[in-house]
Amino acid sequence: MTRARHLAPLLLLTTSGLVHADFEACRDHLKQEAEAAGITSTEAMDAIAAVEQRERIIELDRSQPEFVQTFQQYLDARVTPAHVERGRDLFDEHGELLQRVQSDFGVPPAYIVAFWGLETHFGRHFGRVPVMDALATLACDQRRSEFFTAEFLDALRIVDDGNMAADDMQGSWAGAMGHMQFMPSTFNAYAVDYDDSGRIDIWNSLEDAFGSAGSYLEAMGWQAGQRWGREVTLPDGFDFS
Repeated sequence: MTRARHLAPLLLLTTSGLVHADFEACRDHLKQEAEAAGITSTEAMDAIAAVEQRERIIELDRSQPEFVQTFQQYLDARVTPAHVERGRDLFDEHGELLQRVQSDFGVPPAYIVAFWGLETHFGRHFGRVPVMDALATLACDQRRSEFFTAEFLDALRIVDDGNMAADDMQGSWAGAMGHMQFMPSTFNAYAVDYDDSGRIDIWNSLEDAFGSAGSYLEAMGWQAGQRWGREVTLPDGFDFS
């Protein structure tokens, strides 16, 4: 059993039905987790001390659009004609960089741009929630405590490695970050310094963001030269068995 599972006894049920934590006690446990993992830098300890619980995050976790909308509703709201046109313009604008990503990782430009558009509306909406607050809040919630405790530790490693200051790590309510909305564990495993700046910045460097997306997809088994995701229309009376 991992240490993260011991966070569960700290959880309290509020009258609203949302699960919250005795946050100070939970934060102490997160600090212990970090120390046990060898994350003891001043920057990491300061980041832990500064985290705040955000009740709104728990509410959002319980009402994700992927859980309450049909696929067609989800798609129609996000893939509009204007969105597609914007994607085509950016496809042309960043063509040279996208071709380099394809050469290095085998992922065609159209897919990188499509992921970019879906995840952050082509970099317009990274999210404005402090990543450390988001991850700590979810780590102290019983639904997925173990997963988000691990993500919180990975976020601390990003700070430790000098890639981004904790105060500058803004993202979604669930802790996803940058142009492609990487979780911290994905960042640490697959993100690359594609612009050779000496650090990885998936917020401000499109080279790092696109290169990291290519690196991730290649590692996940992307087959160069093959297409993905074809829409089909089934005939009436199709035998689903």
